[in-house]
Amino acid sequence: MGPCSGKQNSKDVNDKIDVLPYTTQGDQQHEDKSKIIGKEFFILVYQPKCKLIFKIANLKNLETEYAEELYDKIYFKTQFNTEIEASEDDLRRNNLEICIVDQNNQQFAIVTINMYRVATGPQHFDYKFQEISTPQKKGKLIEGRLSFDFKMAQIVDVQVSPKFLEFTITEGLTHENYAYQLKMVTSSVTFQSEYSGVYHHKIDIKQANNKILWIKDQVGLNVEVPLIEITSSSIQICLWFIKNNVEEAERYQLVCETYLNLAQIFNQALNEEFSIENGSKVYRYLSKQNNKRLWNHGIQEGSLDCQFEFLIPSYLQQQVVGVRTDVGIQQGSTVVNQNQAANKEIKELMNQCQKLFDNQFKLLDKQLEIKQRLQLKDSYRLIVPQIMELLKSTDKQSIKSFVYKSQQELFEAQNILIRYATKFLEAADQQEEKMKEDFYEILTLFVNRGELNLNQVGFSVETERTIDKLKGMKNEVGTNYQIFLYKTLDHILHKLKQKSLGDKERLFVETFVAGAYFKIPEFQEKIIKSVEKADDIDLPEWRSLTKTNIYENRELVDLFDWNRHFYNYLKQQPKYEQYMEYLKNTLNESEWQKRIGKRGLAFFFFLKEWHDYVCVNVVQKDRILWQSLPGYSNLIKGFLLELRTRDLKSYPEAMKQTLCIILYNNTLVNIVIVILFRKTRLFDTDEVQTTFEILNQCFQFLISHKIQLPSQLDKKFFLSGIKMILEKCDHASCIAKCLWFLYNNYTIFPIDIKKEICDFIFETSAIKYFMHWSINVRSIFHHLLLFRVWHLHKTNKDMNERDMMENYKKQMEPRKNHSYLMQKTSQIILISDMIYMKYFSFIQIVEEGKRISNDQQKNQLLEERNFHKAMRQKLIQQKVQKRKTSQEQDLDIRSLSSQYFIINKDEEEFEEKQMPNVLNPQDINEFPTIKQKSGQIKETKIKLTQQQLKYMVKANLEFDELKSKYTKWRQQKIPANYIQLNDEDKMAFNESMSVPEVKLSVPNDGQESNIVGADEW
Repeated sequence: MGPCSGKQNSKDVNDKIDVLPYTTQGDQQHEDKSKIIGKEFFILVYQPKCKLIFKIANLKNLETEYAEELYDKIYFKTQFNTEIEASEDDLRRNNLEICIVDQNNQQFAIVTINMYRVATGPQHFDYKFQEISTPQKKGKLIEGRLSFDFKMAQIVDVQVSPKFLEFTITEGLTHENYAYQLKMVTSSVTFQSEYSGVYHHKIDIKQANNKILWIKDQVGLNVEVPLIEITSSSIQICLWFIKNNVEEAERYQLVCETYLNLAQIFNQALNEEFSIENGSKVYRYLSKQNNKRLWNHGIQEGSLDCQFEFLIPSYLQQQVVGVRTDVGIQQGSTVVNQNQAANKEIKELMNQCQKLFDNQFKLLDKQLEIKQRLQLKDSYRLIVPQIMELLKSTDKQSIKSFVYKSQQELFEAQNILIRYATKFLEAADQQEEKMKEDFYEILTLFVNRGELNLNQVGFSVETERTIDKLKGMKNEVGTNYQIFLYKTLDHILHKLKQKSLGDKERLFVETFVAGAYFKIPEFQEKIIKSVEKADDIDLPEWRSLTKTNIYENRELVDLFDWNRHFYNYLKQQPKYEQYMEYLKNTLNESEWQKRIGKRGLAFFFFLKEWHDYVCVNVVQKDRILWQSLPGYSNLIKGFLLELRTRDLKSYPEAMKQTLCIILYNNTLVNIVIVILFRKTRLFDTDEVQTTFEILNQCFQFLISHKIQLPSQLDKKFFLSGIKMILEKCDHASCIAKCLWFLYNNYTIFPIDIKKEICDFIFETSAIKYFMHWSINVRSIFHHLLLFRVWHLHKTNKDMNERDMMENYKKQMEPRKNHSYLMQKTSQIILISDMIYMKYFSFIQIVEEGKRISNDQQKNQLLEERNFHKAMRQKLIQQKVQKRKTSQEQDLDIRSLSSQYFIINKDEEEFEEKQMPNVLNPQDINEFPTIKQKSGQIKETKIKLTQQQLKYMVKANLEFDELKSKYTKWRQQKIPANYIQLNDEDKMAFNESMSVPEVKLSVPNDGQESNIVGADEW
């Protein structure tokens, strides 16, 4: 009878599919990405083991492994990915059947759901099932519930046509020829359009020009892409200047770029009128952008005014929020099941709570003997864990809640929870310190109970139509919960003034404040006003990624709308105005507002719990439209301003934890990178290390929560910062920390970033890092080579560099028409093979270096330090002659010994490099790269001093030892059926393997040369 009930759609269950209006008007192709995360079974006490078989529209059959019963539930942790091709008619006519099969391979029960309802409803399902009736079955049939997630993503053909583009470059036009290009950037791959017609600019010293105009150019993009990718995809607009008389790969040089959020465009297009073209509904949407900022390596280069026409076919899409049940779509999972036995846990909870308070009342007696007092304390230590265990218990998977037999039983349970939560609140501060912490931990469990969510305590239109008895009980629950919220808010706002709270007490304050932000709208307004400051500046790093063209998702907003579903129904209650006056007096106190307004620890903890609260209440976290949540931009801007203005090395731990949590909205990743890089001075070792530690913490959060990097990530800025550390910084600990960051987070990078990182390292610094004097650099680089590059990109294919480069050019060739499914796998595998080819060439060089170093060791003359200079010159001539001789060997590539040129310490030339003050990648216009023609291995001479040659020997020994460890590690991880997997599945499995943790040695006296565990250097 809450909004959960109000969202029920009986017509959705009872009406025939054929009377529902068509969405697409024609054949459509679908990609069915069905991710089965978990199932819940109830009252399956007679089924110790079973499995599930999914029959998808008579097209695909998928099944899980057998799972065993645990506490009357069976959990399946299985994920399926498959594709089906079907029209809308096919979906309407066919069903999704989930067969529950017992341990004797007999069908125990069947759940049937129409495929069209699956494609257009929520992703989360919670269905009642009943045991199949047979003549042999006697007595009552077993019943239970099945819970799972099922995602479907239709494949749509998106067409993008530019109508008008006007680039305004701040510094004016400095080149003669310009062109633009469109790209669709997805989470995995990028699709490029053809280049536009050339804009010819005549450089005039007297009259400067800073505008470039294209009108109705023929450039466009047609991409077949699954809807599941749209939410994380963008349209990138690139402006290039054109070089003449250079190779094709270097002809186009980036001037600036910007992004259009594709998910926003799709949502805006659906508000337009559709038309029928070729028998299908389509939306023609004209997207207009004014003063869109243009960027290059983190610097704003100008602005863009543009108009694009998007042709988007009408599509079937699943809902962002809600649960599909056997009685219709609901806002939340139901906690009432008429076939459920009477709930015993809530009565047990009431008994234990009453015992505890009786126990505490007796302890207040000052005349109590010591023996009796000890007995009461022993009893307390037994009761408290039982209360906590009961409050942690649940019959649901998505929320902490029991299942109740009737609405009346639910109302009674809610009143019990509210009554005893109030008692704990009133008694908590009267307890001694240890008991006080226990009381606040119990209070946190109370306020997190699912029975007290808006779905359950809220009202709906159905409340007015229910019988008077239940209606009265519902109003009583609402009124009791309202005054509990207000009293608790008054209590915790006084706590905000205190700085010495216990851990459990502080956690309760943070948890309740986060929930009260949504549950008490007046408090929400005060919080937003407190966080905002009159002198707050604009954030250039914001880049309009999170606040331009904000569109509201009503389904999501409705999930947190307590005014609509709760307070509006309580206004007729007798004491409503009295309670509101009490709330007003509570909120008007200024001390707590000052504490939040400081944007310090209290604010950080609040924001962290705020994000956790949202994620707990939304099942599909990957589709949360954060900008739709009330006050989101204000809170995030306040936090980012603190991130920008505070000293990098003095970030409190609470701030770092909150920084990770806000990355649930992955569009903030780019902003965080820009802020941190711009705060980092390259010559300050502590700042560089702190930056990479914070970034590692953030990226590890993304990996652990399976959040991808955003498509709008400024890859050039990010990679330029990485390259600057590896090339310009001479401090070994900074280089090691950067390599450590790449090693830990290599799997989250898209394949194009992996390629650019590996290309840069193998072409500029690989030999130096491989035999570096610092054991930190050597160790982490060896781990990166083996556990990341070799492990993820190894292939048994015959590698021909010329053919590979031709295939790569063909794959990446700009064109108008693209297909995500056809190009994704082949493109990723091809680039992976190219990375391995670079690795293989490098390892051949290392092997040749090993041979040279061994020869040098055998020659004692090379170890003598006191030889005459002429003798040293003679030895060098001997090595040159040896190198010439080795060139006559018949190798597939030119003799690798020619890669090495042994020199003496006094012959080495050192160039003084100017060190930039700030880690700003835009300070570097160009990185030196090694030119390489197609079909040829690059040729470069590697200069080694005698001292470096000594480290080549040590490095090879360490690398060989690590190889053995890697082999053992891999053998333990690889499953028996690994050989049968295809290339894509092998890559996915390899990425899922957890690699060994590498801990860098720390200087014990602040000097890099005195590192614990380092060698004699």
